[in-house]
Amino acid sequence: MGIMRSISGWFHRGRPANDIDAESLAWGRAHCCSAERLDQLVALSRERFGWFTKHLPRSVEYPWILDALGSVSGKRILDIGAGISPIPLALAEAGALVTTVDHSPTSLSSIDHIRRGNEWGFLDYALLDKRVQSLNQDIASVQLSAGTFDAVYSISVIEHMPATVRRRTFDLVARCSSHSASLILTVDLVPGSEQLWNRALGQIVDPPDQHGTLDSMKEELSAVGFRTVREAVVREIPLAEVDCALLMLEQTR
Repeated sequence: MGIMRSISGWFHRGRPANDIDAESLAWGRAHCCSAERLDQLVALSRERFGWFTKHLPRSVEYPWILDALGSVSGKRILDIGAGISPIPLALAEAGALVTTVDHSPTSLSSIDHIRRGNEWGFLDYALLDKRVQSLNQDIASVQLSAGTFDAVYSISVIEHMPATVRRRTFDLVARCSSHSASLILTVDLVPGSEQLWNRALGQIVDPPDQHGTLDSMKEELSAVGFRTVREAVVREIPLAEVDCALLMLEQTR
């Protein structure tokens, strides 16, 4: 992928507050789909942001996204709810044309803001890579041309939406995806269950009986033309409030 960089010596220089520690990173390497991909992403994130997020589910989610997307050179890819992540940068370096959409009211406007921050907020990725286009808009209402994207992904965002907004978002994804496009999702679950995580910014977003489950969400995706081709659930993640579902789907229409 062209992003392998040395990470030796990092822990001896003093980490930013948001940077993952060695013990947590070792857990991530043991539980993700590719320790090599994780190492590459850690190195890239530390180089560009100054840290790799200490939110441990990302050590599983980020490699899953790259693994599921496969070869991306020349592909048009949409990131829903990007936040501050090395994934758009890794994809751009691998030759993808990336568009990020994030509705966060917090905007990081300089490299210094990024280095002192964490993974939350809107980032115009063009600050770091001109090959990435970033939109500070609501994904449920953003205007995207039909059939534009070869792949769409979202990292622990969909489940934080109210169910009505989630379904509108799936409609939009179906419209803007090309034939046979892939959809890669990571989804927070209530620990030990199939219930979708029902909070955003600490607030409950739906009545519990309306928010949905992993199976009901897959049914919603099936209704707009996406078929699940691969999935996994990671549980008992240290220091995390959630379990994590990993989904790979394909457009069938």
